[in-house]
Amino acid sequence: MQDSTARTRITKSSSALLIRLGGLLAFVLLTTEIFWRLAGWGPAINDIELWMATRARVNNDSNAVVLLGSSRVLCGLHPDVLNRELLGYRTYSLAVSGADPMPVLEDLARDTKFRGTVVCENVEAQGFERYPFRQLPRPLEFAQSPLPDAFKKLFYFASAQLTSRRNSAWGLMSTLGQAGQTADTTTASRFVPLRYTAGDAVLQRRRNRVRLLERYQTWKRQAPYSTDESVLAQVPKWVAQIRARGGNVVFVRMPTGGDVQRLSASLYGEYAKQFATQFKPYVDCDNEPALKGFASTDESHLDADAALEFSVAFARTLRERNLVGSSAIKTASRRR
Repeated sequence: MQDSTARTRITKSSSALLIRLGGLLAFVLLTTEIFWRLAGWGPAINDIELWMATRARVNNDSNAVVLLGSSRVLCGLHPDVLNRELLGYRTYSLAVSGADPMPVLEDLARDTKFRGTVVCENVEAQGFERYPFRQLPRPLEFAQSPLPDAFKKLFYFASAQLTSRRNSAWGLMSTLGQAGQTADTTTASRFVPLRYTAGDAVLQRRRNRVRLLERYQTWKRQAPYSTDESVLAQVPKWVAQIRARGGNVVFVRMPTGGDVQRLSASLYGEYAKQFATQFKPYVDCDNEPALKGFASTDESHLDADAALEFSVAFARTLRERNLVGSSAIKTASRRR
């Protein structure tokens, strides 16, 4: 009897402790949320969920213009500006920072519902990549995950909260300390406006050069493999699949500047020439008069203001070269 009473007391004490801990946790979360909101920092946009929502919208739309690429596309091509300049077309950005766009190109090629135009960036060292892909861009990996949607949404929520807290803390410290950090936040159209202070730009230029060399050395150290195993050997098949459904693929080399441009030309110059010759149509921003000379403070990405002007010029180039529209397929076929 005494043992039963003791167990009951322990159970009640444990339950009371859990209730107190739960209440304390709720109080801390609520207080923290109020603090960040009063400081002017709300939840960040969850880019994985936004990417997947954007990916779903491009299907069954023959007037869709889909941007694929790295952070150079995210920061350099503004979907809203392209929508305004390319009347009758809807532009969607599926670019992923630091990722090769080719896995997303393959995903669109395999999707029989996709019939739009793809603008795909030529990223350095794609010629060194091996197929099948060893790693997918993170948003595409989650999109193809067999996990139930409920689990995915739970992950999105947790990811958004963590990202929000991290960005909020950093932003608040930067404001209080006048650190002048780079202001780049993803917009609803997935455009990332990039602005640097003078000190940040110098540091970022050094990082970009080091990163370019490190990637080149990493890819060169890979074990040799046959040409048939390369990613580029698969691209003609993916392009043909998209064009067979009435879509099109346009390849683009985004603008760079300074030492990054010179280093890239030195390391990847021959590859860039081969790519431009093999894959048509091709828009080389270093050779297109209307697309040259835009400001790139960190030598690798366009500044926010320059990106708006560049997007206007890029849309004009697409129109003048007849790279979007019903006759674009015939034009592309003649130039191959």
